[in-house]
Amino acid sequence: EAGIDISNISVTKAMAIPALGMFVGLLVAVFISYRKPRQYQQLAIDKAAHDEVLEGDALSKTAAGAQTQSKMKTLVALAAIVTAFVVQMYTDSLLLGSMFGFGVFMATGVVKWSEADTVFNDGIKLMAMIGFIMITAQGFAEVMKATEQIQPLVDGAASLFAGNKAIAAFIMLLIGLIVT
Repeated sequence: EAGIDISNISVTKAMAIPALGMFVGLLVAVFISYRKPRQYQQLAIDKAAHDEVLEGDALSKTAAGAQTQSKMKTLVALAAIVTAFVVQMYTDSLLLGSMFGFGVFMATGVVKWSEADTVFNDGIKLMAMIGFIMITAQGFAEVMKATEQIQPLVDGAASLFAGNKAIAAFIMLLIGLIVT
């Protein structure tokens, strides 16, 4: 619509930069941010309430068992992501891919049958929120197109970096995130 030739542009290659950023963020979170030792305060507790919690709760597990379970959940999550991606690629159906990914969580017991409705409904709420944000961003983009303010925004960002394509691309991604 803007008159730019996009015949040689690959969406996969264009989205590689944001996808790589999310992957790096995931690695930083897993291996740096959440690996730091935590300092807990020792507080007085009600002994009867404490014993009641220990009888049927996950707190009764040993630290090693809880850590092993956490690693297992991470591996199951990775398997669910791969499953959802593969199913989506071969069937061209986002819905089918997400159902298979959720099925992996259910089949392995990471999501218990009793919690399935809550987890599924929370996922639907999250997708609705994301959809609302995307619709709002699309509306804002249409306003920018109608008022012909896209070109001045791009020209202003490009002129700031005088030919440095990497920084200009980063700033344009940042502007896109801010607009969204």
